[in-house]
Amino acid sequence: MQARLLGIAQDGGFPQPGCTCLNCTNPSIDPSPAACLAIIDEESQSFWLIDAPPQFEQATRPLAHLKLQGVFLTHAHIGHYTGPIFLGKEALNTKNLPVYCSRQMHIFLRDNEPWTSLIRNQNIQIHEIKSHESTILNLNLTVAQIAVPHRPDFTDTFAYFVIGPRKSLFYCPDIDYFHYSNPSFQAICRLNEYLLLDATFYSPSELPGQDITKIPHPFANETIRQLNSFAEKVTLIHLNHSNPLLDKNSPEATATRELGFTVGQIGQTFDLG
Repeated sequence: MQARLLGIAQDGGFPQPGCTCLNCTNPSIDPSPAACLAIIDEESQSFWLIDAPPQFEQATRPLAHLKLQGVFLTHAHIGHYTGPIFLGKEALNTKNLPVYCSRQMHIFLRDNEPWTSLIRNQNIQIHEIKSHESTILNLNLTVAQIAVPHRPDFTDTFAYFVIGPRKSLFYCPDIDYFHYSNPSFQAICRLNEYLLLDATFYSPSELPGQDITKIPHPFANETIRQLNSFAEKVTLIHLNHSNPLLDKNSPEATATRELGFTVGQIGQTFDLG
């Protein structure tokens, strides 16, 4: 049992369309879909997705030999829920593929095309899930979710726990800033072997002239400072195209690795036992 990163970028993917910044024009930085995680059961030749980015084919191609058994959605920002458009008759034409999401997310999908058609044509079947509840995938895999604070443009936002036979993982690609000394978050850090955390921006210097209160992601340099004692558990994901951590040779990326943190990479795996 394992989890595997299929994408590490912020919603627009990397490089970001139409961008000519230093990162996006750097040929030494590998392209990436938006943040996406696969839960893999090799024994049954099956996998589940947490988030389905618009770069769906690029993200899932390495798992083409496995059967997609379901999709868990975090929220309705474009990098996280638009991939299921490829589940319709124009592409995969799935049959009642389970899509797990909050009630707000269900209503959003139900009321907006093309997801309305996917539901009506029975390409997908929505399963409403609630914060602090769990879904048993098989005897060895369970997924649980928790509501987290994040810009509620269309829906609420979930983060997910993936619980395997011996190890568990916390996947949180999008969250608004909060202090990591929060007792609940400290418990999450202690109880999970892997922490995949929102690192959209490295520092405020990426947002010159902008009101950062309107883009309230936790900055990666602050995450690194506050979670030093859990460094070996942390993988930083959901990187904006401007984030210097994308360039593995940057001073920021080098310093991050030297402190024991991991910058997410496509194909990175997490053994669940």
